[in-house]
Amino acid sequence: MSDSAQPRIVITAIGAISAIGGNAEQTTAGVKAAITAFSEYQYLYGTPKDPEWDNDLPLYVAAVPAVESYTAGLARFTELAIPPLTETITKAKLKRQSLASTGLFIALPQFNEATIKLGLDKLLLPQLLKRTGLQFNKAHIANEGRVGMFSLIAKAIPLLISGELNHCIVGGVDTHLITEHLALLDQHWRVKSARNIDGFIPGEAAAMFMLETEDHAKARGATPLAVLGNVGAGEEPEFFASEKVSTGHGLTYALNAALSERKDQPVNHAYCDFNGESYYAFELGLVMSRLGKVFSNIKNLCHPADCYGDAGSASGGLLVACATHEFLKHPTKEQRALLWTSIDNGKRMALTLESYKA
Repeated sequence: MSDSAQPRIVITAIGAISAIGGNAEQTTAGVKAAITAFSEYQYLYGTPKDPEWDNDLPLYVAAVPAVESYTAGLARFTELAIPPLTETITKAKLKRQSLASTGLFIALPQFNEATIKLGLDKLLLPQLLKRTGLQFNKAHIANEGRVGMFSLIAKAIPLLISGELNHCIVGGVDTHLITEHLALLDQHWRVKSARNIDGFIPGEAAAMFMLETEDHAKARGATPLAVLGNVGAGEEPEFFASEKVSTGHGLTYALNAALSERKDQPVNHAYCDFNGESYYAFELGLVMSRLGKVFSNIKNLCHPADCYGDAGSASGGLLVACATHEFLKHPTKEQRALLWTSIDNGKRMALTLESYKA
């Protein structure tokens, strides 16, 4: 969105479900209140056992209460995705005939030994459409994990500006609470436990939001919640599995790209998908030191995985929901937020959001 003559892209509706909320408002209010929802996972223990007492080591997760604990695989992803999808469409007051000009772009977890067996890239969309009875003009899946939703925003923007789509619902759905997947994470020392303090709390969530041009939103009487700024992308050469620590290069590049417009306007808030692992903590420290001028104005640096665990592919949408929630608390103030997401293979994505002013 570097051309100032281009129409503004706005967010007009947001839906979400997480371990701390059954909709977007409950989730964002829970993050603001620092509510946590971690509990012992009942189907798997950490390995190996406690080295001193040979006891089973519990694994702690952040599960969505509305989904039955025994629901697994495709069914679990579907149960997570339906509530925020219907919430977004309802809040957007989108009529069924408008779906003919609406896209549905969904971010899913990256493939690994466990997730590839679920066939989500082929099965989830048909299942969602069947269960909801909805049909969209264009549907797209991105198996890019935590950076997926921001990557899909970049794909949606030119389609909205050109008029190929009038609206685009960008969503993400993920759960680490598939036993085989969780066991794989624990095997690779990724899950936080008594034997591994340098890990994360596995979570699950889904988030969706509606994008459209400001002119189109006004024409149909929709009230924009936030304005989308630049989207930036970068590549970290020392990715998570590398023997070296992060250089911070990829994230710095992505953040600078996101901030390349309206440099005179300070950033008031920052939201990121930091999940507690030391690799990403070190990277965050590097970037904050390099972009000290930007971070000096930030009053609120929030990493909400502290509350709902690592939300995987839904992370980007939950960050958008948190930023927008903060904007709406102070509707008369001009506010700007910087958001970013990261993934183990080195890809970094960032974007800016601004409070809406007509």
